[in-house]
Amino acid sequence: SYLAVDGFFIISGFFLFLSWIGKDTKDISFGKEVYKRIKKIYPVYLISIILLVLSYIVFPKMRSFSIVPEALIGEIAMLQMSGIFQSTIVNFTDWYVSAMLIAMIFFAVCYKLNKKATQYFLLPFCVFACYGICFTNQGNLDIHYHFKSFNFIYGGVLRAIGGIALGGLCAYVIERIQQGLDKQQSKFKFYVNSIELLSAICVFFLLIGRTPDNCDYLFPLSFSIAVITAYLGEGMISRILSNKVFQLLGDLSLEIFLTQSILIYYFLAFIEKTENNHFIITVLFIVIQLV
Repeated sequence: SYLAVDGFFIISGFFLFLSWIGKDTKDISFGKEVYKRIKKIYPVYLISIILLVLSYIVFPKMRSFSIVPEALIGEIAMLQMSGIFQSTIVNFTDWYVSAMLIAMIFFAVCYKLNKKATQYFLLPFCVFACYGICFTNQGNLDIHYHFKSFNFIYGGVLRAIGGIALGGLCAYVIERIQQGLDKQQSKFKFYVNSIELLSAICVFFLLIGRTPDNCDYLFPLSFSIAVITAYLGEGMISRILSNKVFQLLGDLSLEIFLTQSILIYYFLAFIEKTENNHFIITVLFIVIQLV
């Protein structure tokens, strides 16, 4: 799950810049873009916080986290990663939303000021800086604490900037490929579909085999290739993910991500985890999450 969050950032950046490509900056309402995403995310975001606060009050056993009033205000305002408020948060997955919005606003302002500089300089620089510096020295990066080299920036924001920048580069790569190649060429389709399958397999094994201690550029790189080839081709992975069941899961993915902490705190407080009931707990967790 630690690595998968970078996939969220890459996809967010991919569709963000894909919607901007080919448009004049005067025709893009960056304020509306940000508002549209807040409007979609905020209801379940707020509900998750309210449920956790109520659980904290009603069930003493669930008090494995702390509530700091100042930090709670920052979390409700989605500014917990801004450095203005304490980063002690109630819902430990909420940092993602705050970091993503800060990174989106950052790139929207830069794109508005200078489109070409953002495309040719800022995006590659952010990818190199965030993944090259942070991810090769994991001890220097933590989600909820300031980046050691820059005391005013949270590690989570750097991950968001790096992921969105990488997603933006994927969008520009697709634009160039589509301009220069015919998608119907059989050889082109074969290569794209083959790379899509290989990159998806690579992503899967990186997700199940890696830990935060040895996280590096391999997952973001593999995931980016998978995104590009899935968008360009009609291979096995694309066909599987086009199924209505996976589309429904895709629609629910953010809600599942934001509400997982409620169930994790509950299971830790009330259900004893043993080898005998571990599988049952896992199944219950998945069923409740989907509901």
